[in-house]
Amino acid sequence: MKRVKAAAVLLVAAIVWLSLQASLLLRANGLLATYDLPAHQHLAAIQLRRPSGLWDDGWYAGHPTYSYPPLAHTLAAEFMKSFGFEAGFKAAVAVVYIASLAGFYVASRVVAGFPPSLAAGATLILALSPLLFRTFLFGQYPSLVAFPLFWGVLAVFFAILRSDRQDLRLSLLGALLLGLLGSVHLYPLLLLPWAIVPLPILFPVRHIVRRLVLVALVGGSLALLPSAALVVDRAQFAKTPVPHITRTAEMIRPEGMLDWVLAPARSRQAS
Repeated sequence: MKRVKAAAVLLVAAIVWLSLQASLLLRANGLLATYDLPAHQHLAAIQLRRPSGLWDDGWYAGHPTYSYPPLAHTLAAEFMKSFGFEAGFKAAVAVVYIASLAGFYVASRVVAGFPPSLAAGATLILALSPLLFRTFLFGQYPSLVAFPLFWGVLAVFFAILRSDRQDLRLSLLGALLLGLLGSVHLYPLLLLPWAIVPLPILFPVRHIVRRLVLVALVGGSLALLPSAALVVDRAQFAKTPVPHITRTAEMIRPEGMLDWVLAPARSRQAS
């Protein structure tokens, strides 16, 4: 009982810490000046109006709507429908930011085999680490959506390998989560093979092949399906958007971020 209470306290502390960070976004007057957030709000707005084509010419002389797979921005669009254009987008970012803790906790329990208190402690360490905060600070919304899915895929893969027999429900869940991950962001798919490299150390290779190959093939096909437009619409994809400060390295430097924040005030002074 004491260990359960300790795990609950640690998890609540992690949730409160991320909630305090998310409150900065929710209480801000407008979007925070982050590297990526305005661009992702725009892509969510494209999903909000149900785009008829794969290209949007209304943003910096053209931007491919499939630069990111659509699921993360479709999710944000649903929040925007319910809570308003700006407030809804902020709410979507805050929710997925905090939800990343759940994915990591489950992965700690299943992959590492940690008991609840140790898994909760690892989750709190993650919440305090710069990894999540950096992603949040730079406004990398699709990456925040991808975190719980990425850890979910790892957890299900390990659960499949550790089960006494082939579990159809776990296999379907693994394929679904892998497909959802690719529908949010493609980079985690490139990282996933590195995360499962140690598997032959823990399990026989024949066992891995028998349990995971079909799941990985089905899930991988689902993951790549939303990005098929990259192949079939190369002429549009070759367009070059006009550079903008919200999509350049200027936003990473403190002085560049400050210039962008103060730009509206300076323009009013000039006029």
